[in-house]
Amino acid sequence: MATSYTYEVPDESNFLATLVKLLHDTGNEMADWLSQGELHIDTSSNFSNRWNAYWADVSIYLPHHFYSKISDSHKDDLLNLTKKIMPKSTGYDIQKLEIYPKIEDGLAEEKSIEAHFEQQQQKIIDSIREAKFTIWVAVAWFTDPELINELLAKKKEGLNIRIVVSDDDINQKSVEKLEQHFEVKKYPRTGYYQNNIMHNKFCVIDFQVVVHGSYNWSKKAQYNKETVMVNKDRKIAENFGEEFIKLMKE
Repeated sequence: MATSYTYEVPDESNFLATLVKLLHDTGNEMADWLSQGELHIDTSSNFSNRWNAYWADVSIYLPHHFYSKISDSHKDDLLNLTKKIMPKSTGYDIQKLEIYPKIEDGLAEEKSIEAHFEQQQQKIIDSIREAKFTIWVAVAWFTDPELINELLAKKKEGLNIRIVVSDDDINQKSVEKLEQHFEVKKYPRTGYYQNNIMHNKFCVIDFQVVVHGSYNWSKKAQYNKETVMVNKDRKIAENFGEEFIKLMKE
């Protein structure tokens, strides 16, 4: 005689709440992740290994900052747990579990502007350390060994780093070191009397962030009254990136 099932899946929000509760009780970090997610149970018409029962799949949608943390072992743990939670009376067995990024409002682009009048060097270092892909620097004077070391550390991570500095005696020693590791352009003096210099002070990071202001990347700048702006705006970063390319070509 065939087994009688309801063929009604449990309420998805209650299913997720039960899953979160079990994870929380065991101290599993995924409890916090799933508490901000969504869960859907998708049934099929394919028979499972039980008599007269069918397969179902579970889809979990997580905010992007949690989704990026999910590993294969996390997925295996969740799959095994959802199999245990699914009531046998439903006539459905969990076959597989997939995790997807949840579509969220307000993630298209985050823009911000910060003005710093103290600890400017540290603000530059913080921005460098957050870089993931590219760092393009255009400064009149670059003699700060700490900033050079920060760039060297990112170079070891595989980032693309390019530098434009003024062709000036002040930069001579540091440029010799920079040229050993990076693509460096020494921007020549211009004008009738050769007294016009490249006087920019900006850094483009990942084409999303621009660090700029009055602060040169020099040892002396730490003791001056200087300004550093950290501008997180893709369009502005692209504008500075275009200017950097012009400097490299000129």
